[in-house]
Amino acid sequence: MTPTYETGADREREETVAVEWARVGGFDVPAEREQFAVIDRWLYRNGRHVGIFEVKTRENTMGQYDPYKVDYLKWDTLIREGEAHNVVGFLVVAWTDVTAWIIPTRRIEKTLEREPFQRHGRPEVTDGIKIPLALFTRRHA
Repeated sequence: MTPTYETGADREREETVAVEWARVGGFDVPAEREQFAVIDRWLYRNGRHVGIFEVKTRENTMGQYDPYKVDYLKWDTLIREGEAHNVVGFLVVAWTDVTAWIIPTRRIEKTLEREPFQRHGRPEVTDGIKIPLALFTRRHA
């Protein structure tokens, strides 16, 4: 049996977080989503493309697990695509008590620990990267 990593409810919650986070940040997000394998959305301000972001949602409080672990491919793609389009990449995480974000950079990456990534006990193709919670910028829910 193939495990389910993302349900329709998960996508709805991510969409709600994405729209609200963008609105609070003064960004526009188009109703039609650009289709990327790794990046959730593009950000615009006054019609100009200014950023990209990936939204993750969690069913626990922010402080429950430190560091936050994410697939290295997501981190790397946010950096590479941001550089390719000359925009800022954001990793946005909505915990049950806080929505927080970090701007992935190679400088920050050099300080982070990578480890083999496992999901439901099965190895993933890519490594995971551990991000200390103190590096996130927070906006309380």
